[in-house]
Amino acid sequence: MKRVFAFFLAVSLVFLVACKGETTNVKGSQENLIKNGDFSSGMINDWALYEENGSGEIGVVDEELEVKVKNAGSLNYSVQVYQDGFTLEKGCKYELKFDARSTIDRSFECRIQLNGGDYRAYASLNCDSSDEMKSYSVEFDMKDDTDPAPRLALNLGTPKDSEKLEYNRVYFDNFSLILLDDSNKVEASDDDKTKSININQLGYYPDYEKVAVFRGDKVDKTFDVVNTETDKVVYTGKIKNEFKNETAGETNYYGDFSEVTKEGTYIIKTKKLGESYSFRISKDVYDSAYVDTIRMLFLQRCGSALTADMAGDYAHPICHENQAIIYGQDKKIDVSGGWHDAGDYGRYVVPGAKTVADLFLSYQSNPGNFGD
Repeated sequence: MKRVFAFFLAVSLVFLVACKGETTNVKGSQENLIKNGDFSSGMINDWALYEENGSGEIGVVDEELEVKVKNAGSLNYSVQVYQDGFTLEKGCKYELKFDARSTIDRSFECRIQLNGGDYRAYASLNCDSSDEMKSYSVEFDMKDDTDPAPRLALNLGTPKDSEKLEYNRVYFDNFSLILLDDSNKVEASDDDKTKSININQLGYYPDYEKVAVFRGDKVDKTFDVVNTETDKVVYTGKIKNEFKNETAGETNYYGDFSEVTKEGTYIIKTKKLGESYSFRISKDVYDSAYVDTIRMLFLQRCGSALTADMAGDYAHPICHENQAIIYGQDKKIDVSGGWHDAGDYGRYVVPGAKTVADLFLSYQSNPGNFGD
């Protein structure tokens, strides 16, 4: 079936190319931003499974992605299959397509979303599926800022306002995410562009080790450390130690510039990769990080009121006073206090416990840094 589909697709493309001058003036690309979207390789390395109070299993069967939803959980994302590793650019128009079927009549959500923060969707599609393979598609404009690391998410848990699902299997095929039109693309400013030379943006102590990471398939053999005040090269080092970073899907190299010890502000430059963000070498580079970290813990306090004179825009009345229900029981307990984990005001046991441990370790390491 896939070979037949590929044949007709090829014929269609030939026809489109032949008629290009007459049928379209859209500036786009036929490159598929989704890796291994047809699962013809038999591997699922580019796809992953996330579980939250649900459970599932993924694999490839007959060149289709098979998702076994063993426990649909209580959330629509209790079982989530996802792929990261592509970029959406502001002002561009995209089209997402895929095929799906399921062993029971059910619905699921497909989203391309911000992978963090409020997890807002750039595009979403509510899909009804059955045992018959069906095609789904959605076109969308990227109105948000360019996102170098969004997520394609398939939420296969319990749909909102629905009863919990029984065990089921969902099959996917022929994923494609195509750029349709980039004529309104918004070019990123220099400050927003991803750098190919990465350094510690907090800075470095003068006598400590200093290492830069270079990203790309083609890099220079050497790099220059430039003093931004004098615009003079103060050090030239070698780029070496090639490393295949499978997690990031890129090749990395390293460059040591520990010999630069004079306090000042610098950037790193190469001919092929451009330049890094500026950074400082100083004895006080971590002072502001310490203050910002402790300040953040105050602003994220939960269960107590934050007044405007102390918290500014982050002020809020007392919150989360009610007792919490123990999962799977009717018993309630007091879990007030701690910190909001992020902008969603959620609180979680593991990050909370880790924060307390880090504070204790910090005090143990340097009690002089702490007052009242």
